[in-house]
Order: sequence, then structure tokens, then C-alpha cells
Amino acid sequence: LVQITNNLICDNWVDCGGGGVYVEDSIQISGNTIRYNDADGNVTGGGGGIMCGAGDGPTQPLIMNNVVCKNTAGGYGGGIFCIQQAGANIVNNTVAENTVSLVGQNQSGGGICLRGSMTANVVNTIVWNNSAGTGMGQEIALAGSLSPVMNINFSDVPGNGPPSVYVATGATFNWNAGGVAGMISSNPAFAN
Repeated sequence: LVQITNNLICDNWVDCGGGGVYVEDSIQISGNTIRYNDADGNVTGGGGGIMCGAGDGPTQPLIMNNVVCKNTAGGYGGGIFCIQQAGANIVNNTVAENTVSLVGQNQSGGGICLRGSMTANVVNTIVWNNSAGTGMGQEIALAGSLSPVMNINFSDVPGNGPPSVYVATGATFNWNAGGVAGMISSNPAFAN
């Protein structure tokens, strides 16, 4: 298993996708601080912090114990963007103060955006104070026409509907996944 662990990944820029980290495999990204990265060169730019692509087939990277903050993407997923068949297990992360920068109705998911035929599982994660500008899903967006699925539980997100969460037609957003009421919507009161 390939791992990206215990790094400070900051101040990087790409034109299209994956400002901090771009992966096309089922790898482990853990224990990192991923901040001040940009993937905002154009409206299709995604994953200011992390972008997961599918490469040659379905992937399921493990994104665990990271701080993903203050990253910028042009179009999708200021913090984390999963596309095609790249689902993810997003566990015990803080995804905060990320931005989708270019103005327009297609810009989605200031914190996390899924766009493709995949399932992402989000557990014990703070998704807070992200921005999609005038776009959809300030915190989380399930975008596109390929029916992405997000199962989320034991996490802190400011609400399970607009403007915090956008769910495209055909997408599935399972709040309190597994039938256990573990979600909260309470300001985590970050300290400097």
C-alpha cells in the first residue's frame, strides 16, 4: 500500500486538479497538514487540497487524520474532490476554510465535492467554514449526473441541506449513515 504520511503540503499551484495531492490509486493519505494549495487556473479546476481520480478503474483511497485547510479550487472541491470512479474513505479529518473561487452555478463543494459514479464514506470528520461562493454546497456537494453516494456519520457539518449541502438529482446523501444518530451541527470553535 502506497502511503503519503506525516507531511506539510503547502503553497503549491496547478492549473487543473490536485493543488496539494493528486492520486489515481487506492492509497493512504494520513497525518498530513495540507494547506494554502491552489487548483484554480480554470473553471474545471478541482481539489485545491486533494484530488482523487480513477485512473484505469475504480479506486478507494483512505484519507485519514489530516488537516485540509485554506486551499482553493476553481470549480469543484476546495478541500477534497473525488471524480470518476474514485470513491474515498474520509476518516477523522478536519476540512475547513477551503474555497471554490471562480463564480458560477457549476462551482460546487467548498469543503468536499463528489462528481462521478462512486461511494464515499465520511466518518468522524469536521467539515466547517468552507465556501463555494455563489455556487452550490458551501460545505459538501454531490454534483454531476453519475449518481455519487456519500455516507456520513459521527461528523460535524453545519446542516444537512442547502446552503451547506448540495445533492444533485440522482445522487444519494446518507446523513447519519448506518441508522445511528451521530451527526452534529455545532461550531467547532477553532483556536489560532
